[in-house]
Amino acid sequence: MILRSLKLENIRTYISEKIDFPSGSVLLSGDIGSGKSTVLLAVEFALFGILRSGLSGAALLRHSASKGSVELKFEIDKTEYVIKRTLRRGKASVTQDSGYLLVNGKKLEATPVELKAKIIEILGYPEELITKSKSLIYRFTVYTAQEEMKEIIFEDKDLRLDTLRKVFGIDRYKSVKENSVIFVREVKRRISELNVRLEGYGEISGELEEKEKKESLVEQEISKKDKYLVVLGEIVNREKTVLREHEKDIEKYNELKKNLEVKKAQAGAKKSVIDTLDSKAEESKKKIETLGKKLRGYAEIRELKHEKELEETLSGLQEKHSEVVKEKFSVREKLGIYAEQIKSLEDEVKEMSKKSRESIILKDKIEGLEKSIAKKAEQEKMLEDLLEKDKKANFALQKCEIKIRNSEKIIEQIKTAEICPTCRRSLDEKHRREVAEKEEDSIRQNQEEWKKINGIAEKISKNMEKLRKNIGKIAGLQESRSELKQKLAEMESAASQIVKKQKELSRLYEKKIEIGEKKLEDETALKQQIDSVKKELSAARDNNLRYREKKNIAELEKQEKEESDKLREDLEKAKKELEVALKEIKELEKGINAYSAISDLHEKQKKKLEEALEKQKAAEIDIVSLTQERKYLRENIEDIRKRIREMDKVKEKIKELNLILNWFESFFLNLMSTMEKHIMVSIHREFNSLVKEWFSILIDDIDIELDEEFSVRVIQDGYEASVEGLSGGEKTSVALAYRLALNRVINDLIPRIRTKELIILDEPTDGFSTEQLDKVRDVLRALDMKQTIIVSHEPKMESYVDSILRINKIDNVSRVIS
Repeated sequence: MILRSLKLENIRTYISEKIDFPSGSVLLSGDIGSGKSTVLLAVEFALFGILRSGLSGAALLRHSASKGSVELKFEIDKTEYVIKRTLRRGKASVTQDSGYLLVNGKKLEATPVELKAKIIEILGYPEELITKSKSLIYRFTVYTAQEEMKEIIFEDKDLRLDTLRKVFGIDRYKSVKENSVIFVREVKRRISELNVRLEGYGEISGELEEKEKKESLVEQEISKKDKYLVVLGEIVNREKTVLREHEKDIEKYNELKKNLEVKKAQAGAKKSVIDTLDSKAEESKKKIETLGKKLRGYAEIRELKHEKELEETLSGLQEKHSEVVKEKFSVREKLGIYAEQIKSLEDEVKEMSKKSRESIILKDKIEGLEKSIAKKAEQEKMLEDLLEKDKKANFALQKCEIKIRNSEKIIEQIKTAEICPTCRRSLDEKHRREVAEKEEDSIRQNQEEWKKINGIAEKISKNMEKLRKNIGKIAGLQESRSELKQKLAEMESAASQIVKKQKELSRLYEKKIEIGEKKLEDETALKQQIDSVKKELSAARDNNLRYREKKNIAELEKQEKEESDKLREDLEKAKKELEVALKEIKELEKGINAYSAISDLHEKQKKKLEEALEKQKAAEIDIVSLTQERKYLRENIEDIRKRIREMDKVKEKIKELNLILNWFESFFLNLMSTMEKHIMVSIHREFNSLVKEWFSILIDDIDIELDEEFSVRVIQDGYEASVEGLSGGEKTSVALAYRLALNRVINDLIPRIRTKELIILDEPTDGFSTEQLDKVRDVLRALDMKQTIIVSHEPKMESYVDSILRINKIDNVSRVIS
């Protein structure tokens, strides 16, 4: 069959167009949506009319037109055919009108159905392969629409096999086999029904005797099982007693572990206390040594000297001196002023001496505060460690809670589930109960773990609160230190003024003496006495100042020694307590080691108990089963005598049916299967070879082959891959190779087909790479068709064909340019 021309009147985007088809390879070129596929649909419509699965008449007829037509001219074996079909728009739908067929100029007018029958005859297509929905031969040999190309590969395998059977003309074997299977199934059903009635025929007496013996054996077995059940009960009770003992040991073991943790925590706390006391004792020792050194600096100071007597003596002498010089008013006035200044300075010096003594005490207090504040970083580090432990404990609590919720969820699920959510096996009552018990044990264990961790978390929280309070106290000490330092600075500043004031005092003394010498030269002896007393008074004041300083230092030394003694007592006490705790820890560890194997023993004992319980349960089930069996045997023995009379009537009927069944199963069905298999194997061999050949032309780094169900298997780098995993171009190549191979096989299998010289390819290069497009030329050469029509929008295809028909669409009207 060779297409010569096509006339379109009001078909989709065509108003009035004639297309001449040359021989050889022809390319229908144009943009997407320009009307290329419409040409192919029009050819199919001209040949077969409107098909149920194709475009409807309303989709073919141009929207604005009331009628339209398609006229196709083609040639077969030098005979020219022209077929015309028309469409008319009615009120409700678009329908086909009568058309005509010209054979070498001779016209035959006919209805759409008559035209279709005539075309099938002309094309040599088997009538059974032309349905109301599609023409299988035409679809698989001449033209497959673009959207249907890949459906050949990806459709359901059973649907594809059924389609191929129809195309290859061997579906009749399947129908015969299916009908035969139905008949055989009915015969077997009938034989089965009769065989049920014949059970035990020929051996009924022996069966009766056998059942009586079996009944006796069952009685004996029941008696044995009853005794065995009693023994198992004793074993179960004994194993339960042992298990309870193990559980008591486990409780003791857990209590020992708990006590060990507590003792270890206490020992750790004691070690921390000892370290702290050691540090404080060392600091106290250093303080005592420092104060001792200071005291040795005051060794010459032994007692207080009487300042008052000297002051009174000095006062008397000064009064005498005043009387001597009172006639000299100016001198006296000056001496009086100097005396007041000296008195003021002496008072200031006394006050400053007092502050100097207080500064020593302040320094010691500040040193003590500095040492306490230095521990802040250590306290903060301990707080950080406890925060981390608290975080871990909270995480562990959440983990336990999640496990508990998961177990509760599983217990709830298995109440109604058919599949076990833990092992994915089918659930029976036994497995359901085992899973529930296992999850309940898990819940109890996690609850106990939760309580243990929660207790630890509470202790951590208390220690954290204690540390926070200590850190807060240290912050308060820092403020006190700042205040004391400020006060100390003021005192030291005042102390530094003592020397200046004493120098000023000496200067005043000197001026006073100087005035006395100038004005009262006759009072030298009195002056000398005054000077002597003043020196004694100054020495007494210095002595008394140093005596008070010595007394303060001695008092501080005494307090520090008492504190040191108290620290040593506390340290010794803490060491003894630590020693006791370590001994208790050793005892607890010894006790725990004695129970180290108890968990394994407990698990083994649980398994032994479970095994004993399983045996006990199995024995109980066996007794129930045997009792039921005994009841059944007794009833069965009564029924056997009644059944024997009915069996003779059935025997002949079964024999007759078995002869028929044997002929179908041994001969007829095998014959049909062999014939179908022989044809399918032959077709598969050729089909597979052609598919591989066409695909190798398009793609050389991937191999494909057909399995027994004519599905495509992809082989890449020695491994099997799925067709779905291929790229778009590779999938198109698979579909094209499958299509071309199917074309060749069908044409070879059905010799009378008269469309072997024509093939139409709709967008066969969809998704192709540049390299794949270059291989299309090889495909066209290998096809060696008298006429190949290709629809494509790929510009590169133009260089591979003999003729090009360009289709343009302007203002929704398509035109063909040769």
